[in-house]
Amino acid sequence: MTRAAAGSDIESLLSLGRSAFRKGDDDASREAFRAAVLADPAVLHRPWGLIPELEARGQARIRDRFVERLDRWHKGDPPPAVAELVKLVNKRHLRDWAAKSGFAVPRKIAVADRPDQLDWSSLPANVVVKPDNAASNAGVVVAVDGIDRLTGQPITGSLADHVARRWQEDKVGSARIIAEEAVEDIAGRGTGNGLWIPRDFKVFAVGGIAGAIRVLDRNAPKGKRSRITFDRSGQLIDDPMPDWPEATDKTMPDGFDTVVAEAERLSRVFPWLLRFDFYLTPDGPLLGEITTFPNAGLSFRGPMRRLLLQMWHLEPDPPQRPAA
Repeated sequence: MTRAAAGSDIESLLSLGRSAFRKGDDDASREAFRAAVLADPAVLHRPWGLIPELEARGQARIRDRFVERLDRWHKGDPPPAVAELVKLVNKRHLRDWAAKSGFAVPRKIAVADRPDQLDWSSLPANVVVKPDNAASNAGVVVAVDGIDRLTGQPITGSLADHVARRWQEDKVGSARIIAEEAVEDIAGRGTGNGLWIPRDFKVFAVGGIAGAIRVLDRNAPKGKRSRITFDRSGQLIDDPMPDWPEATDKTMPDGFDTVVAEAERLSRVFPWLLRFDFYLTPDGPLLGEITTFPNAGLSFRGPMRRLLLQMWHLEPDPPQRPAA
């Protein structure tokens, strides 16, 4: 993002951005809005007046825009920086990239091309087993103290047999498989708080600034115990998600600022509107996933929808490379 012009106040910048956008000068509007956000990131959450014009242009449906991105980035011929990013949707590639780029990830215990090639006898009692290319926790088994914590099912036979059943249920197929350490939440693990599975910190960021952080607690039989959403300063965001119970504890989690800092550092590498998923452990944040198609473009309502559309305007997706 560019630096704010000397002497420009936020209200003037927002007014300039709105005026330029309504006139169709998107580049000038971005420069003004970027300057306002750099001066105060809380500006991301103020109404900029973009949505009526975006609706008139047919650009206000988040789902449609993410689907278009999917076609251009994952199926088309994106520019090199985006092509590198797209590879990181695969967990194995993400792990390798993170090791070279200075981002901590959960410790790898074992990996195999197929589940039947994994040395199951070498795994510890507490372990996370997952396919390297699935989404929405499909096929992920969090085995802690003899229970698959994502489903609440006791692991009565071998872990290999349990994983095979889960993959069949989730229609994963015979994918490459990764076994990782069972990460502990910064608040601890145990019966006191029920955090057998560490909370997910899902950070929506653009241009090096975090806009929203969804904190999801999956410690329930169907994997949805509670959710709450904050801005980067820890203020609550109105973010209705009908299929998730709202958290009763509204306090900002300990260590929250470290997750924001890591997400913003990552967003400076990949500046487009993305979601970066972290676990927050006693030793700091661990990167779990980079998502180019968050929530399949669904479950964004009210202020959260406006926020994402405004963030997207700041840093539009780069197009495919032109044909030679």
